[in-house]
Amino acid sequence: MFILLVLILFIIGLLIDAFFLHLTTKLLKIEKANYKKAVIVTILELVFSIIAGIIVSIIFSSLISLRIQKIIVLIASAFILHKLLVKCYQTNIKTNVKIFIIWVIVTVILSLLIIIPIRALVMQPFYIKGAAMEPNFNNNDYTIFKLYDKNYKRGEVVVFKYPIKQEEYFIKRVIGIPGEKIQIKNGYVYLYNDSNPDGQKLEESYLFPETKTYSLDENILELKNDEYYVLGDNRATSKDSRSFGPVNKDLMLGKYWFTPLKK
Repeated sequence: MFILLVLILFIIGLLIDAFFLHLTTKLLKIEKANYKKAVIVTILELVFSIIAGIIVSIIFSSLISLRIQKIIVLIASAFILHKLLVKCYQTNIKTNVKIFIIWVIVTVILSLLIIIPIRALVMQPFYIKGAAMEPNFNNNDYTIFKLYDKNYKRGEVVVFKYPIKQEEYFIKRVIGIPGEKIQIKNGYVYLYNDSNPDGQKLEESYLFPETKTYSLDENILELKNDEYYVLGDNRATSKDSRSFGPVNKDLMLGKYWFTPLKK
């Protein structure tokens, strides 16, 4: 399912990029400019640029730095684009330079108009730092969190502002939800709510086998109507509600969606 989603988004992005190229050729009043040609140029430029990047990586990987390799690939991509434009539009190098500059500017501006609202309202990437969420998330995992879904449930992984230093972001798992009572004793988490007034041990299949959960005390903590109790999956190393207390809903930003590049 995820691969299909990535493929669809890739195709949509490619078609939008081709539209930007078509818009650029129309602005410059290039004769016989049409969207079909723009799509062909965009696809071929991408394919040949990828091939150029692979060749440069194979030949120069041990000879020059990665930054120099990127510069070489960029120059190669510009040359490829020039040749494709000459072939499809019969343009000269002066016109192609204009097309390249305007295309880049238009693409950046319109992309930002799309990306900024998405990053602010729909989804946002976060890197996992440290081992506090192992075994389910590893250090440097690149994750995507959805920001529009504010209905946080037990067991879900969420991102929130660190209550003590709110410019920092933490990623933990929801254990207790508003109105419940939480107790940590004998190496386990116990929940007290309307369904379990006498308390029930929480079954946590997402933890390492034989994981024990310990806290500074065994007192029963009652959560307010806007508070969540969160814990890291790696209980031995995680800094979580056991040390900084429950997290107010106002500090919650979103919940885990998927990991594009899982190790």
